[in-house]
Amino acid sequence: MRIWNSMNRNDEGAIHCLGNGELAVYEQGPNIIQVFGPPYSSPSFMKLMIDETEEIEVHSIREKGTAIWRHILLRHHQPIGEMVDSVDCVNPCLIRKITLSEPLKFKLVTESMIKVVNHSCRYSESAPTFALLAFAKAGSFIYGNYPTRHERVQQVVATGCLDHMDQRESEEGHVHELRFKPGESCIYIIGGPTYPECVMNTDKALKRDYAEMLSETREYWHNYGRQRIGLEGRFPENDPFYPLLMQTIDDYAILVKTQQGREGGILAGHNYHLGYIRDQYGAFRCLLKLGHDQEAKQVLEFYWNIWCRYGYLKNAQGIGQEGIFHVHENDDVEITAYLIIQSFDYLNSTGDAALLQEIFPMLEWAWHAQCRHLVRHMLPFNGDETYIACGVLPRNVIDDGSAEATMLFIQAGSMLLEWIAGHKLWENPKLAENKEILRLTRENYRSNFWKDGKLMTNNPDRKSGLELPGFRHGVCEGCTGFGWTQNNGKDRYVCPSCLASQPLERSADTIHYLQSVSLMHFYMNASIFSESELSAMLEEVVVQYKQDGKLPSKPDSTTTLGYDYGLFLYALTKMQHPLAREVFEKTLSILDPVGAWAEYYVNGQPQGTRYRPWEGGMNLEAAMAYMSGTRRNG
Repeated sequence: MRIWNSMNRNDEGAIHCLGNGELAVYEQGPNIIQVFGPPYSSPSFMKLMIDETEEIEVHSIREKGTAIWRHILLRHHQPIGEMVDSVDCVNPCLIRKITLSEPLKFKLVTESMIKVVNHSCRYSESAPTFALLAFAKAGSFIYGNYPTRHERVQQVVATGCLDHMDQRESEEGHVHELRFKPGESCIYIIGGPTYPECVMNTDKALKRDYAEMLSETREYWHNYGRQRIGLEGRFPENDPFYPLLMQTIDDYAILVKTQQGREGGILAGHNYHLGYIRDQYGAFRCLLKLGHDQEAKQVLEFYWNIWCRYGYLKNAQGIGQEGIFHVHENDDVEITAYLIIQSFDYLNSTGDAALLQEIFPMLEWAWHAQCRHLVRHMLPFNGDETYIACGVLPRNVIDDGSAEATMLFIQAGSMLLEWIAGHKLWENPKLAENKEILRLTRENYRSNFWKDGKLMTNNPDRKSGLELPGFRHGVCEGCTGFGWTQNNGKDRYVCPSCLASQPLERSADTIHYLQSVSLMHFYMNASIFSESELSAMLEEVVVQYKQDGKLPSKPDSTTTLGYDYGLFLYALTKMQHPLAREVFEKTLSILDPVGAWAEYYVNGQPQGTRYRPWEGGMNLEAAMAYMSGTRRNG
């Protein structure tokens, strides 16, 4: 249960999502903080919140097996009603059913640049008490500098016991205060995306019987959950953590499904209305473990459809919004390996060879894209790689050799080239040439990244004597702004403003050692190191953890990546380490009140984006692997 209080200015911050692949809604307790779509790559420009003058406590509970949320309203510790939120399974429409025994005031806020039109007159026959159209112009930003190509329209309709409405302008934007008196009411938020579609979708919503809509939506979610039949038998039911694990499985399955657009792409959380290849890998793999093969397949189809149109993929792509690519430094590496690996994860889980045969041209492209960046048998870092994006690694290591990206290349190549050979897809000379590239990269991995019995995260030797490009698209090393950057002559990449005002000197080469990079070898089932070497790598992390029970991504940091505990648990389980039980319980203990993990943690507190598919998928898979192991060893 998630508890929210209007008088508490230090709310825990947990966020959850409701969505049907067309309309996505993010809520923080009872407050709707974002609503957007269709499609999922659309801007959010509307909020609906309980007015801050109300003294209200809300207990929010998700109905098991569904994305239907019930908010119990209390005033002075006494119940005054409830709200039930659901997104219709067949229409881009959120319906909030409100039942009150006392008045309650809400605040509807639309951004100041949004055009709003009172539309109540159109629905006089069906007697709604309020209707408001909101128009976001073409060019409104989805995320960062990525604009919509077309106008986006949403409508809010309130029916029932609306007692008072007031409108004002404020720093927040256009504010409409809605006061409901006791009784039953409904608030509808409907998407288009176009004006005609929005009007037609509104008509459908108002004509639909509420009880019928809720019943159909509930059955839609139950059908989705039936794919997980038999999962319970994999875990020991007498384990005291069994109920929490089963609840977390249900929480995560809903988390992913609500954030998956109808095109197949999965949002990376409320801050990022795009489909990120890296983030979707962890979600994709966990979907397969849960039995949601169709949803996993849709992720691959999402990539394939975009690749067929453009001939490439980048760090992130628009979901239902064509032509939008979030381009980072070195997008040809790391994410391209994940693309290949997850395709074979899917094949191994489902046996669906036909899909792999269909998407083979994309996998072939993903392999060759990486090969172009091999220098001294090493690949560089992707500019949005988690360690760099979260500030655990400095940005000046991007062109160093990356132990993780190179390991992923070896894993991907081993799978792909074996498939190619088995299906005779390349002529022998071409196959032999690429096998040699893979062999040399594997054979040199140890000399490139293994030093004094430890795995280096980066190797500066890769860029020694390498002429770096004059320009690249990514993050400025001066102001951290995003866009085109230029090499300042000292291999530091800055935006035009910083080029003139902030002279950055050439950075000294530093070798870093991140625990996460070592643990990724376990998660990816890499075979580069022997079992004894893997055990030694793990033991070093164990020693660090035992000092204070914390798991910083690097020893001198207070930041723990959101999936670090899952990686640690996965490795401990694989090596049957006695510490696995403690870390299993620790991994589940950092779940927030809606059953989700965050992007990262600082001093143990969730930070960054909440309700994350990537971190959640890795942590849950590790927890499931541990519990499955305890049953087998039982």
